[in-house]
Amino acid sequence: MDIMRELDGWFPVAANTQTGTLEKPDKSFVMSFSDSIFNFTADKSYKTTVEEIADEVSNLWKIIQVNLDLEEFTRLATRLYNLMPCLSIEDAERKLGKSVLNVVIPANVESNFNIKNRHVIIVFESNNIEYRVSLNTVTRYEGIQPSDILKLDPRFLSKDQKKYRHAKQQQITEYSANPMYAIALDIDCVSVQPETVKVKEFIFEQQEEINRYFMPILEHL
Repeated sequence: MDIMRELDGWFPVAANTQTGTLEKPDKSFVMSFSDSIFNFTADKSYKTTVEEIADEVSNLWKIIQVNLDLEEFTRLATRLYNLMPCLSIEDAERKLGKSVLNVVIPANVESNFNIKNRHVIIVFESNNIEYRVSLNTVTRYEGIQPSDILKLDPRFLSKDQKKYRHAKQQQITEYSANPMYAIALDIDCVSVQPETVKVKEFIFEQQEEINRYFMPILEHL
């Protein structure tokens, strides 16, 4: 296949001349295609960058578009999933309750019920692009458990304080990138009936819009 000849690291899971699923194991990238859809997923995006993902998607798309002779398109979308790490699901729910993007609860309901989980979904539209914004708490069993983070204050150690402090900071950094408990800001950006498909530009443009208008929702919690 042209993809494996032209791009390093891609291996077929199932493929023929018209459809296929391939993966790039070292980056945890998975892509699938047919004459009706092209889908790319970065399963562990915290291990890479948006720039690297955009380059990979763009290179793949150029090959697929030429091979399948695709000229008309019904949907162009990119979905960006952002996590704010928390120490527990209860901690996440408390913080989410303070979000500027929230639900309004009738007084008679609020006085008789406790909120166990809240999940806000709103679809916005701007310049012919839809933004499906989802905000909720998540438990990610594939993530790092906060209990694994070193608990001792290094100031109480008689020696190796610097070494212990560095190890603890490293664990905190790893947890922030791959937390078990978090508030998830999940944004699906969709252009319907696009006249042209410029994959890399679309990803960067939508990332810029999200950083400008939606990321402050997480940052202010």
